[in-house]
Parts: sequence; C-alpha cells; structure tokens
Amino acid sequence: QIRPHDLVGRPVREALPELRGQGYYELLDHVYQTRKSFVGRMMRIMVQPRPGAPLEEHVIDFVYRPVEDAKGQIKGLFVEGYDRTEWARA
Repeated sequence: QIRPHDLVGRPVREALPELRGQGYYELLDHVYQTRKSFVGRMMRIMVQPRPGAPLEEHVIDFVYRPVEDAKGQIKGLFVEGYDRTEWARA
C-alpha cells in the first residue's frame, strides 16, 4: 500500500517512477503550465505498492491543482486522490 508520508515533499517522478508512460506526468505538467486544475474520475493506474512488488491495477479519482503564492506565482501542485478500485469491481 502506498502511504502518504512516502510521497509528501518528493518529486512525483522519483516517488512514483512506475507512472512513466501512463500519462499522469504529462497531466501534471499541463496543470503546471496552464494553471488549470484537472479532475480525473475512475481512471486506471498501475502502481507498485512497495519496492520490488509487481505492478497492481487500481482505479482512482483524483485532482491536480496548482498552488500559487501571494504574488500569483506557481509554487507547486496539490494532488489528492481516492482509490475506487473496490467500488469499480463491485
């Protein structure tokens, strides 16, 4: 299981290298460049729950939102997601 404290403050490409080729990095880049939030619903994602483990398919809802400072400059991205895998399988 991926735990939030394993991800917070780390570059996403370092924290979740298995996302390469799945389109999620590109979505993050787009949100950063355009300053427009993205909401994904019931999206398929392959993740590695722990180092050395095989990839697992999950279904997630998530939001990517730009975070601005007081001057309107982008300081990072807020990411929140919810695993909907069990619901999708039901």
